[in-house]
Parts: sequence; C-alpha cells; structure tokens
Amino acid sequence: EDSLLATGEDWLFWNQNMDYGERESDKNAEGVFKKFFKGIAQVHPAARILDVASGNLFIAKLAKRVSSGFQVHAIDTAPIRKNEIEGSGGIKVHRLSVEDLRAFPNGYFDAVASKFGLGYSDWNVSLEELNRILSEDGKICLIAHSPDSFVVENMKKFVEASLLINQL
Repeated sequence: EDSLLATGEDWLFWNQNMDYGERESDKNAEGVFKKFFKGIAQVHPAARILDVASGNLFIAKLAKRVSSGFQVHAIDTAPIRKNEIEGSGGIKVHRLSVEDLRAFPNGYFDAVASKFGLGYSDWNVSLEELNRILSEDGKICLIAHSPDSFVVENMKKFVEASLLINQL
C-alpha cells in the first residue's frame, strides 16, 4: 500500500530539493534508462520493475512509458506524494529503505533501476538485498553520483547543519 507520511530528515531534504530530479540529471539519464527498459520489455513485456530511492518517480514513470505492461514499484525512505506527481498512475509506492526489502520475496523483480539512490545507503547491504529480490535472470541499472558532485557536497552540508541543529 502506498505510504504518504511526511516525517523525518529524509522528507526535509527531499522537500527542500524536490525539483532537482526534474532538471539536467533527468535529461542526461533518460536515454540510459530508456534503453535499459526497452531491452527488458523485449524479454519480459510484463516485467516487475523496482525504482530504488525514487524521489520524484522519474524512473518509474519512464518505465511505464516504455511498457504499459510493466508492473512498476517505487521505494524511497522519504514520502512520495503520488497524487502530486503527474503521470504516476499505476505505480505502487512503498516507503522502504533499499537496505531492508523484506516486503518483497526472493526473486520478485525482473529489473531494478536507480538514479543516484544507492549513494544514500550502505552499498554492501543494499546490493545484497537487490540481488536477493532480483529474479535469476534479473537486470540492474544504476547511476551514481561522483564523490565530488554538487549534490554530494550539498548533502554533506545539509547533514552537518542538521547535526548542529539537533545539538541545540
């Protein structure tokens, strides 16, 4: 069931940066993910797709545009207000961490995609969970931030500021 609760630091960061995903990063990533999803559609026209750390549902919506037969799920620790995101119909939203995907059985997904999402988690734990939920012939497509990117630097500043505020 969709979770639309708006609490916690994840929500605060996402709420302050809601439009970031709609800018250059989406334009640059669209071709990569479109090609990935077209390849999946050729083999599994009704594939189960998981968008990890989905934010504004960019990847999930792109998957649905590539194949309306896809069963698309999106996860994020921050709340996703699906009713405020145009084109999000038919996408199942879950408020979950990529580090804990017990809500899904082993081998459940045919494909997993993430644009910058794994960088906010423990990669070792996250990749183990993704491997567990991927089907035997499942595919994964990840785009990650450079360690010195604008977003990573801003996130570091945000975390430092949050820690200072919490000490007051």
